[in-house]
Amino acid sequence: MTPDPVINIGTVIGAGVGFAGVILTLLYNARQARKQQERQWQYERERAEAKDADERTAIRSALTAELRAMLRPIQIFLESAEEDKEKGMLFPVQMETELSTEIYRTILPRIIMLSTLEISALTGAYTDFIRQMKLSSSRDLTRTHPELYSQDADLYIGTMKRVAMNIKVALKILAQQQDECG
Repeated sequence: MTPDPVINIGTVIGAGVGFAGVILTLLYNARQARKQQERQWQYERERAEAKDADERTAIRSALTAELRAMLRPIQIFLESAEEDKEKGMLFPVQMETELSTEIYRTILPRIIMLSTLEISALTGAYTDFIRQMKLSSSRDLTRTHPELYSQDADLYIGTMKRVAMNIKVALKILAQQQDECG
C-alpha cells in the first residue's frame, strides 16, 4: 500500500500550524516577560529615587537644625559686640566644635547626595565656623595691648559677621533646594 499524499500533506500542514502556534506563544510570552521586567525595573528606579529624595530631605533638615544652633550664639554675640567693645569687655564666642558640628561630621559621607551648590555652601560655612571657633578658644581680647584692642576687636567682630553670613547663605541654599525638590 502506498502512502496517501493527502494524508501526508495534512499531517505536515497540521504539524507546521502547531509548531507555528508554539513559536508564536513563546514569542508572545517572551514579550510579556520583557514588559513585566521593564515595569519592575521602572518601579525599582522610582522607589530608589523616592528613597534618595527622602534621605536628601532628612539630611537637609538635620543640617538646617545644626546650622541654626551654630548661628544663634554668634548672633547673640553680634547684637552686643559694639557695646561690649566700647566697654573693653568683648569676649570671643566660645563653642565646642565637636558637639556643634556632630551632625555634619556624621552626614559627611552622604553629603554627595546633595547638589554641588549645597555642598559648596555647607563646606564653606562649616570650615569657616570650625576654624574660627578653634581660634576663638585661644583668643583673649582683654589681654590685647590697649592701642591694638580696638583694631583687634573690630577684626574679630568682622570675622564673626563673616561666619554668620556664611551660615545664613548655607541655610538659604538648603531652603531653596528643599523648596525646588519637594
